[in-house]
Amino acid sequence: MTLASLVGDGALPHWQTRLSFVQGEAQSAWEVPDLDTGDHPGPDDPACWLAGLRTQRLWQRADDPLVLLWPLPAHTGLHEMLEVRVDAALSPQDRDRLATVLRIYSNLAVLLDGCERDALTGLLNRGSFEKTLLQSTLPTATDRAWSVDRREDRRPVQTSAQWLGVLDIDHFKQVNDVHGHLIGDEVLVLVARIMGCTFRACDRLYRYGGEEFAVLLSAPDELSAGAAFERFRSHLETFAFPRVDRVTASIGFTGLRRGDLPQAAFDRADRAVYHGKKNGRNQVHSFEALVAQSLLQQREDRGTIELFSLPGEVSVPAY
Repeated sequence: MTLASLVGDGALPHWQTRLSFVQGEAQSAWEVPDLDTGDHPGPDDPACWLAGLRTQRLWQRADDPLVLLWPLPAHTGLHEMLEVRVDAALSPQDRDRLATVLRIYSNLAVLLDGCERDALTGLLNRGSFEKTLLQSTLPTATDRAWSVDRREDRRPVQTSAQWLGVLDIDHFKQVNDVHGHLIGDEVLVLVARIMGCTFRACDRLYRYGGEEFAVLLSAPDELSAGAAFERFRSHLETFAFPRVDRVTASIGFTGLRRGDLPQAAFDRADRAVYHGKKNGRNQVHSFEALVAQSLLQQREDRGTIELFSLPGEVSVPAY
């Protein structure tokens, strides 16, 4: 079974694999950034999956009768297709049963996804951000480059470093004060759309709160990660916003570390953001690069867990 999304804009949109079950084991594009096999049809193909999005029913892939396709509701703004491969041709009754199961799955997916998304922008919300970031920095997520199953088959799991970027819209309070909160909300929605068009489908995009956004992405090195954030900064700077005209953002990013606490990683990226704000705004800065240049200091803060302590009581260190 494979879940694919139609991604990209301009002249080169294409279908990209987001989730795939291989020998009964699930792989996601977030865990395996190079999961996209490139064997899905393009959107202009007459037999393309895009035509099936309009059917809203279970249908059969023209070139393979054992592959059934199910369009998912575009509740996240993405066109998504679920591909189900069967061992033998299904009877009409079995097709009806499968369609019923997939319809239930679609409804549950909408409900579950809605709980993790920001109501205004449609991006993932802060709760989802903290949960995913914590999972991404567990030792088991970074210590293995290969996974071996019982049949001794090997597959790549995670070969790129993970990076957290924090994006803060410059002078956003002034936008609200001058143009009103309705225009301010429109700016937030458009910024979210520019993020969706700039970053990859496997990158995870969040509205952290207010005018602050976050991005979790994989890249082989700091230079590649910085180029991705610089590309977004440039796209945002040149976009003509209604009424407001020009909007910019200050961006800071950091590499995720083994055992990172969500707040510690966010704090590093956020400090890089505010270095940019104090030095002209509309900039991209790496926290690690700023530390290497002695422009910021590294904090050795492992974080604490405050067990509902009252003033004067002791907090327990987090290990």
